[in-house]
Amino acid sequence: MLKRMNKIMDPTRFQGTKNKEYFEGWYFKLVSKDRKTVMAIIPGISKGENEECSFIQVFISNDDKNYYIKYETEDFSYKEGPFNVQIKNNFFQKDKIEIDIDEKELKAKGSLRFKNLREYPSNLVRPNIMGPYSFAPFMECSHAVVSMIHTIEGKLEINGEVLDFNEGTGYIEKDWGTSFPSEWIWMQSNSFKRKDAAFMLSVAKIPWLTGEFVGLIGFFSIKDSNLLFSTYNKNTIKNLKYENNILSLDVIDKDYTIKIEAKNKGGTPLKAPQKGGMERTIKESLDSEIKIRVIGNKEGLLYEDIGFCAGLEISPNYYILGDID
Repeated sequence: MLKRMNKIMDPTRFQGTKNKEYFEGWYFKLVSKDRKTVMAIIPGISKGENEECSFIQVFISNDDKNYYIKYETEDFSYKEGPFNVQIKNNFFQKDKIEIDIDEKELKAKGSLRFKNLREYPSNLVRPNIMGPYSFAPFMECSHAVVSMIHTIEGKLEINGEVLDFNEGTGYIEKDWGTSFPSEWIWMQSNSFKRKDAAFMLSVAKIPWLTGEFVGLIGFFSIKDSNLLFSTYNKNTIKNLKYENNILSLDVIDKDYTIKIEAKNKGGTPLKAPQKGGMERTIKESLDSEIKIRVIGNKEGLLYEDIGFCAGLEISPNYYILGDID
């Protein structure tokens, strides 16, 4: 019981399960100082009907190819306590990663350190972004934000090219469970004009008991000020539409409205979990743009900015998510 509570209160650490169908993965997003290079590294483990493996998935904004490197399950190990995972010669923690991949299609080596991590604000009833749903043991997919924004130190060499991430900007989140939602929207950026601004939003179709509901989680953070929005906080979504590669929606709070326009610039096909196995294909962009306006119900326009180097995923049937009432 104590071990389970420790995992609930720190969902960034390895959760694990004895279930036959299971996945768990961490998402490291890396943006160079000049914002010309955006990269994502996703280490994880997968237990599906057809295959069990650990993996590292890598993709870069200026390279349309997704590198999906499979390893044996035995190559995956972790330490009890704070997030600390190893996959063969690769090491992952919330404040650093060390990469050493030597495969035919991908040769990658280097180490990065993460400084000044702004972790998601938590308390006893809100261990992380899932809020009270963190305590539900039967979620199809759980989510955690490890770091909303941080500074990067270090370089990586990818297939002979040195990528300099010194003074760049990073973001870390994770997912675990059996499958990604059947339909969802996800977007994230911490590359705004204000260097201390960070944003993430996810809307998804969530199975629940004998039915389902549309769930919203997200945040807009500037320095020490955090707007945290979710369905469990009774926030709603209105005016969802997707036209001419621009996804627009409004997040409604009792005190403010966040108007969002995300410009989709395409995407790279990635592997995603379905019943534990990495057998589904999704598309994610790393170079989209997100325009945000925060409007106070009494004060009027409070903040306006554009987030570049944005991650964006829109499932084919996004429209069934509709407005959240």
